[in-house]
Amino acid sequence: MLPVVVILAAACQRPLPAPDIPWVPEPAADLGPVVARIGEVPIFAEQVSAQARKTGKPPREAVNDLIAFHLLAERLRSAWPPTDSDATHARQQILVQRMLERELEANIEPRDLPEQTLRSVYTRAIKNFVHPRLVEVYDLMVLFPNTVNAEQRAIMRKTAADVRAEVERRRTLDRSKPLETIFQEIATDAAWKSRRVNVYKYLQTPEGPYEPSYYQAVLKLKAVGDLTPTVEEGSGIHLAAYSSEKPAKNISFEEARQEVHTKYLPIWRQEQFREFTARATKGHKIEVFEANLQPAAPQGRP
Repeated sequence: MLPVVVILAAACQRPLPAPDIPWVPEPAADLGPVVARIGEVPIFAEQVSAQARKTGKPPREAVNDLIAFHLLAERLRSAWPPTDSDATHARQQILVQRMLERELEANIEPRDLPEQTLRSVYTRAIKNFVHPRLVEVYDLMVLFPNTVNAEQRAIMRKTAADVRAEVERRRTLDRSKPLETIFQEIATDAAWKSRRVNVYKYLQTPEGPYEPSYYQAVLKLKAVGDLTPTVEEGSGIHLAAYSSEKPAKNISFEEARQEVHTKYLPIWRQEQFREFTARATKGHKIEVFEANLQPAAPQGRP
């Protein structure tokens, strides 16, 4: 179901209106101040709070939800009041949902996702489908400052040599202790932290996060326990230990089509909804009164 369903479900929990309710709601003490106005239709603070509680969104995003709903509803004003008593009691919600089902949802079946769009998504995500062997590592890194001179570089190199010696010392003391644990122990030690020693875990590829020369060193790691030489590059000096790997892949578009379709379909449907809303709501005056926004109440508050 499309995003507007969230908007409909988030309507204020007030008593059902009488069948002759007006299109433009009247102010009431329990509704609070006007937070936004679409043409002559106000959105009240309590409506925004109810939407925020339902969706977990901050108040400003909750306002956007309600604005989108009311803009869609404006298309249906000529059909108000409806002759269907259920629709009357649901105010504009049922009318909007029926419009979406009739004009939008019926025209965005999964099979309608364009082939060109699928190919474009595949191309943008090509690194997920075509790549050489990739190695995930734990990296004990001596991080360079933003600007580093020759003297500082010499100090960092000394630190890197000391770090490697400390790793080897601890590994000799307890061969059963994983390198990951040794790295974490060193990186959380205040003395080493003060020397700009940090630990990271990441998947190193030919493109990054660090230089291709470092990737070549990482690529030589084959199993848990393997350790690279100390490698210096632009960001700092690295000592990496094997964690896991991804084997090389070469998956064509035709082979990946179903996976791409499944993952991208929800995004495409949301895009279609946004485009439909933009077309349906063009030309309406919108005002938002930021000063009347209230902080979001905790979820579950009655």
